[in-house]
Amino acid sequence: MLSKLKLSPAQIHHIRGEDQAADAASQWKDDLRRSFKPSDVQFPRFDMRLGERSALLPAAQP
Repeated sequence: MLSKLKLSPAQIHHIRGEDQAADAASQWKDDLRRSFKPSDVQFPRFDMRLGERSALLPAAQP
């Protein structure tokens, strides 16, 4: 889906759903902090967010 966009791999921030939730969240937070280097006066901006709805409700049937 992202292959047609001109993005570098550093611009894609993947949450590792195959890991334990707490570990994946911690790794993602660290990745975002390294990439955005947030400060007290500037809030990082996401241009686009994509997600998989079924991951939120794995037991639900489509």
